[in-house]
Amino acid sequence: VVSLEEFYEMNKEELKVGDVVTAKVKKIVKYGFHATFGEGLAGFVHNSELCHHINNFKEPGLLVKVGQKVKVKVLSIAWDEEKGKHLIGLSYKEACEDPWKSLQVKEGDIVVGTVYNVLDYGLFVLYKGLSIFVHRSTLPLSDGGGAVVPVKEFAKVGDVLKVEVMQVGVEERKILGTFAGK
Repeated sequence: VVSLEEFYEMNKEELKVGDVVTAKVKKIVKYGFHATFGEGLAGFVHNSELCHHINNFKEPGLLVKVGQKVKVKVLSIAWDEEKGKHLIGLSYKEACEDPWKSLQVKEGDIVVGTVYNVLDYGLFVLYKGLSIFVHRSTLPLSDGGGAVVPVKEFAKVGDVLKVEVMQVGVEERKILGTFAGK
């Protein structure tokens, strides 16, 4: 029987920064997800390593599920003196193709995506790794009696919406859309 420290030492020669490995999602937390791979190795994917063009994506559960097998790239392998173990930093986005390189959405398309951020001025919808911004002026925010309801009452994170693509800015990596239904 070997200790976890000895196990990591024995396997560190085989695992290198830059390697792409298949990992199993073990636990999703608000700041990323934990994954296991290889012969008992474990690492962590921080929110900033989830999507190519969404900085610090805050909803890892919209991209991966516990038990799911995913490709991840090893970013770092470091010894943590305080914790007495190796910490392996992983990237989900670096192991996946950038969705902007094979863009398959154009103006006029109606797509179905998942709300991942709701703000006072609109909401963001995730569609095949792409972020689509829908401004509040395109949302039906009337309660039927003439009063306007806040965006946060119209949609919540995780809601599935239809969005019509109005503008695609390839250089800016921005897509603007308008609400097309639930």
